[in-house]
Amino acid sequence: MILGGSELRKLIVEREPPLISEWIDLDLQLQPAGFDLTLREVRKFTSGGYIDFNNSKRRIAESSLLPFDENGTVKLEKGSYLLVFNEYLRLPLDIAAVAKPRSSLIRSG
Repeated sequence: MILGGSELRKLIVEREPPLISEWIDLDLQLQPAGFDLTLREVRKFTSGGYIDFNNSKRRIAESSLLPFDENGTVKLEKGSYLLVFNEYLRLPLDIAAVAKPRSSLIRSG
């Protein structure tokens, strides 16, 4: 079952802890069947990471911060990026979430 906007709003405003916190503009971000997250940071990977079966050799990839310009945008070259969102999600065990990029981002290349 997909939660509608009114159900999401109730879980955000009335639930303790809220389903989503640290949002910027609830009325703008809340969609009929979803919630738009906002970017806090965009980071470009500067090294590779490593994982293995038991995490004994695990290494987190290093990254560098890409600054937003005066218009609040970041130019993304082809590659992989670490995105840090403003919002915090607290999903109870009976709710799952699916994250998808906006179609406008896909059309931008």
